[in-house]
Amino acid sequence: MLFRSESGGNQIVVVGLRRADRLQDTPASITAFDSQAITNAGIDKPADFINLTPNVNLVETQNVGNAFIVIRGITQARNSEPSVAVVIDGVQQVNPAQFNQDLFDIQQIEVLKGPQGALYGRNAIGGAIIITTKQPSDQLEGNVTVGVDNGFGYYTHAGLSGPLSDNVKFRLSGLYKHSDGYIENPYLGRKADPYKDLALRGNLLFDLGGGFDLDLRASMDHTRATGFWYNIVGDVNDTSLPVRVNNEGIDNRDIYNVSGKLTYRGDGFTVTSVTSYDTVSEIITGDAFDFLPINEAYCAQPSDPCFSGSHDLNQSQYLDVKAFSQELRFESPANEKLFWMFGGYLIATD
Repeated sequence: MLFRSESGGNQIVVVGLRRADRLQDTPASITAFDSQAITNAGIDKPADFINLTPNVNLVETQNVGNAFIVIRGITQARNSEPSVAVVIDGVQQVNPAQFNQDLFDIQQIEVLKGPQGALYGRNAIGGAIIITTKQPSDQLEGNVTVGVDNGFGYYTHAGLSGPLSDNVKFRLSGLYKHSDGYIENPYLGRKADPYKDLALRGNLLFDLGGGFDLDLRASMDHTRATGFWYNIVGDVNDTSLPVRVNNEGIDNRDIYNVSGKLTYRGDGFTVTSVTSYDTVSEIITGDAFDFLPINEAYCAQPSDPCFSGSHDLNQSQYLDVKAFSQELRFESPANEKLFWMFGGYLIATD
């Protein structure tokens, strides 16, 4: 978010502390990227902005949903709750497998370092990442971006926004990305790491009058990739050996979210209710140790102590999460010098 200062320069306004303030006046350790910085830096996935943020790292391994955020040395274990709260347009993600998504139509990204439990509740001991997508506009506007990479791959993302009536505005955006991959698998005669992603997002913003606003959102993301194409070598710096798994495997992840945010702005307070329903599913299958063709793999020879007549070891994991969350928040008006806030957060996860 930008505003024009009296000196004529643009300054970033952050909302990570639940109120709008200039970045340099915010009493917290925040790294912020506005829409121009996102474009200039070519940020199109979480690793891009994390690599530009001091004391923050991202560990990506095994599958697309397995991404650990590390802030000031605080991290998480596999299949556990995250140590960093990720909030997109006011809705906190319910599972860490949701985090590693392609970014498009983004207005601003803020990374708060240090415990943020007082503001964001669960999973914020390490910090918080606040992502704000571009909001519905007062005038009809749109954009389309296309590109190619040396994968060989291509991508496109687009957005369309404008008013539907005097009191209703909309925004639609989407992304499609396809890559053949970069890493050779000569055993199968094709790339080991193909990737496809289809994402759609819709937003309706209602001015209900009398101080009430209603913000309805829905999104989906379908990712298709492969899994478990490891290479076991004696020297971790030796990258000369090709991937030779005989089982290409799959890594399919589907994410859906619907949410509604109802806000009432009174004379001396603001009330916000955020209701969200999320589903996350991911299945990953592929070769098991030691990730070699059948005739070379461990346990494939009768002389191997684990030989059982089965020459092809494989592995899989299935994640299936459904979650309902509800947040209710009371806070002071934005123009008051003294800021106060209290509220509650409920989540039910299956």
